[in-house]
Amino acid sequence: MITVPFALFFASHFGALDPLFKATGGQVPRKETKTYIGAGLAVLGVNLVIASFVVSAFREDAKPAAKQD
Repeated sequence: MITVPFALFFASHFGALDPLFKATGGQVPRKETKTYIGAGLAVLGVNLVIASFVVSAFREDAKPAAKQD
């Protein structure tokens, strides 16, 4: 889970997402802009990881422990 934000940042920063940028925006952004986009994607990735943990915690069956005297 820790790799998601790093993977998104470096994929944007080093050009792995350039075909996606071309398909949606028509041109590849400058290097400085790629850094900002990568940072935004990393923040989005962190939020998605946290949300997945919260959802999985709510779906978990929490049975109260039985008290033994």
